[in-house]
Amino acid sequence: MDAIRRMSRRGSFASFLLVVGVAALLTGCSNPYLRQQGINALEVNDIPRAETNFAKAVKQDDTDWRAMYYLGLVRNRQHRPSEAKVILERALTLAPSRPETTDILDELAESIYQQNEPPLLSAMLQKACEDYGTPRDYMRQGKYLGKIGDPDGAKVAFRKAIRRSNFKDPEPFLALADYLESVGDTEGTILNLRYAYYLLPNSGRIMERFRQYGLVPGPTLKLEPKPDIE
Repeated sequence: MDAIRRMSRRGSFASFLLVVGVAALLTGCSNPYLRQQGINALEVNDIPRAETNFAKAVKQDDTDWRAMYYLGLVRNRQHRPSEAKVILERALTLAPSRPETTDILDELAESIYQQNEPPLLSAMLQKACEDYGTPRDYMRQGKYLGKIGDPDGAKVAFRKAIRRSNFKDPEPFLALADYLESVGDTEGTILNLRYAYYLLPNSGRIMERFRQYGLVPGPTLKLEPKPDIE
């Protein structure tokens, strides 16, 4: 849902507000209008209505990469990953270096994962890291390498995400904590929560996770992340 909101904010919604009335009269429904209708449907989990709007937008304009992203997302939710992959690859070709590109890459990785193609997924994840190299690219790599049974590769990727963020972003620490928790590494989970807590001391989410481990949130749990951490 966060990716949906990000894409909505970054889209042409301001332009939509200015032109939708005229466009609706002249052409039926403008693509910004159709995308927003689809987003509204996604936010209430109305997948059929979302699909209808995004598919119509893509049909009206085969260069509308935003609509392609959303349609690919819908296809993933419908467990139609081969269709999602095709349209997401098209969206990536049209928008290879925009702020929204990372959202497209997230859904592309999910489509390949759903098709159960670990070698292809590993290659796609590595290429994204090589092409962009942001913390989020390495977090994505860590997440999916963990899912396909490469725990060592997953940990390396998460640690690269931490280093790429210069040890100043709590999200890679939280992502690593999530992964370590999923494989039963309680000590590692708590350690990374402590790093994240130092960077985000007012986070109710982190405090609650400490409580789940029987720990009382407070200054003594904060641990400053430094470049020499493993």
